[in-house]
Amino acid sequence: MKKSTFFLFRSYFLFLFFLSISSGIHAQMWEQLNDSPFRDDHTNGFGHEGIAYLFRGIPTNTGNGPENEVWTYTPETDTWELMTTFPGPARNISIGDDWNGKYYYGFGIGGPNGLLNDLWEFDPADSSFTELPACPCVGRSHPSLIAHNDKIFMGAGSSFGGDLNDWWEYDMITQEWTQKENIPGPVRHHMFHFSIGDDVYVGGGHVLNWNKWDPINDEWTPIDDLPQGRVAGTQFQYNGLGFILAGDDRFHDHVPNFETFMYYNAENNEWDYLPSLPNGSRWAPSSFIIGDDLYFAAGLSDLVNGDASVWKFDLSLVDCLPPGGVTASNIMNNSADLFWNTNANGIGDTLKWRVLGDSEWNIVENPDVIYELEGLETCTDYEIVIAKQCSSNSSSSEPFVFTTEGCCVNPDIIVNSITANAALVEWPAIAAADEYNVRWKPTSEEDWSTLTVTASPVQLTDLLECTEYEFQIESVCSISDIDYSDSKLFLTRDCGACLDDDYCNIIESFGAEFVYINKVAINGYVNVSGNNQGYGNFADAQAEEVFIGGPFSFTLEPGYEDGAFAFDLLGWLDLNGNGEFEDSELIIQQNDVAGETSLSVLIPDDATPGLTRLRVFYSSETDPCSLSSNFVFGEAEDYCITLLEKPTSTIELDDQKLVAYPNPFNSTFIINNSSPTTFSYNVRVMNVAGQIVQEQQNYKLGEEVELSENIRAGVYFLLIDNGTEVNRIKIVKK
Repeated sequence: MKKSTFFLFRSYFLFLFFLSISSGIHAQMWEQLNDSPFRDDHTNGFGHEGIAYLFRGIPTNTGNGPENEVWTYTPETDTWELMTTFPGPARNISIGDDWNGKYYYGFGIGGPNGLLNDLWEFDPADSSFTELPACPCVGRSHPSLIAHNDKIFMGAGSSFGGDLNDWWEYDMITQEWTQKENIPGPVRHHMFHFSIGDDVYVGGGHVLNWNKWDPINDEWTPIDDLPQGRVAGTQFQYNGLGFILAGDDRFHDHVPNFETFMYYNAENNEWDYLPSLPNGSRWAPSSFIIGDDLYFAAGLSDLVNGDASVWKFDLSLVDCLPPGGVTASNIMNNSADLFWNTNANGIGDTLKWRVLGDSEWNIVENPDVIYELEGLETCTDYEIVIAKQCSSNSSSSEPFVFTTEGCCVNPDIIVNSITANAALVEWPAIAAADEYNVRWKPTSEEDWSTLTVTASPVQLTDLLECTEYEFQIESVCSISDIDYSDSKLFLTRDCGACLDDDYCNIIESFGAEFVYINKVAINGYVNVSGNNQGYGNFADAQAEEVFIGGPFSFTLEPGYEDGAFAFDLLGWLDLNGNGEFEDSELIIQQNDVAGETSLSVLIPDDATPGLTRLRVFYSSETDPCSLSSNFVFGEAEDYCITLLEKPTSTIELDDQKLVAYPNPFNSTFIINNSSPTTFSYNVRVMNVAGQIVQEQQNYKLGEEVELSENIRAGVYFLLIDNGTEVNRIKIVKK
């Protein structure tokens, strides 16, 4: 395993260091060039005699099919030009590699048969293509393919029957294919591969192992598996080292910044880190080498949006890379612990530090890579640089800036233990603060409740149920004055299950960016949400109301980033209000929905009244709590619905329904009808959670109804009956 000082440090301080290192590894060594004229993923490229050749992949957001264009890139002019068209079947998710001045290209998805097993030789000297004998294996996409020592080694990838782990050798001299021993471990696709010396190396592809193939002895040997299951990047070999660049981890999340550029040294069986990509990782990019310069292009930055930016890196600097990952932890008023990743090839490190803006540096020669910096000033910005001296040249890290403690700042706020009428607010102590001013109010009101305290926590009481509150804090310091913090919002309980209960979280799907829910309509409510990257929560107390035992209308309009598909429409409604989606609560189920679909949905008679949650899936998944399975496309959205007790009938007097006015109202309203009547009614006021908050008997039409002062602003329902007949009216208190 990797034994550098970085990993010794990581063993002891991973919990402090992991998040900070991903943003600190000297990206200034990458030079940005002109954008490419296309935005593709799964391109394939190589350099030859000062020119790069790139076979196009999958165009982003255009709807185009497989490509067969071949482009050239000229570094002297930093320009791209369409050179020719590949004569074989147009394809994507193909693979290629160069050897001895020629490029070997094939496989992928395309042509009349779908998956391909062909192989072509491209000669850049005259731009000619020669079709070579096809592999006597199943067709496949994104396998490994390495051209090396007059052989081509190819294996794994995805076939119609699933992923593979076979391994084949093509002899360029005899033009014969021979199947070899399978790649050790599970089946895999889109792995990384390169050659060093006489050997070939293959690893990742959603699988947690790396192996060396010895072509002379036909033997596999495991190697250090530090990059583990990463997938869908690019790779190359240079000066006896194997390099991997960009890609995703085995769960299809981009690898952290500090892992975007790595190399493998076969002599000591160790991996090490190189300057990270400036804009983070990409999925299915391309790379090529011209002279000593590495060029990186294409790929997807977020599994949807293609990246046209092109970057260059001088590989001759690998022997004297600057220290990277400079960061600080355990920052106190007068001290801080410094960490960085040193380059073992150098003679020694030099720590340079100063107050930000000063002209003079403080120098520490040959410091430990875990270094305690002492004698600092309170609440002061400091700048850190780590320099590296090599045998023939030197390099320096990017400056790292941190601030010592002791500043007057507002703390981060955490709201816990929320009930219908109370909440507990906590925050970490600020050393410079003598006390804290806090204030809170409903977001719909103007006046604040205020309090001055010396420490956390604060218990807020006498709150209104089902009300959104905002809380702010102001540190009171002798050294300086600051304003109140931004508001921390929280919602009190007693809204109903939809907002009170903690429903299972949705983990976004692999293909969330491609297929999503564009619009949902529930009765008269319409929400055009667009692409929410896998999950959208639109639960709100002011929900559509639906009678138990009755129907409601539901409409879904799907959205697509690249062509229409057909997926299932599913909807679970928490009918018993217990905060869970049970199998029996699947009330919407429509298969193979490819466009806008409208349904009439019936609420069962045994449903529980109140505010409850509806979860809608447009997906290939059937678990209401997950969209995280591999290669599941689609999106989920949550909504609230108010379930009302079913009325026995509706009152109509002279064909005129009862009305309440004014609506919205402040504290009083009148119920009336255009035709006079002598009926007496029972009037009940129900909140969105299905609770009766006020009742008045023997009501006569035209009389004024006054709501209690304890009833907060919001949406309510009037249930007006004379014993056998019921009328429902929606009202809003301001």
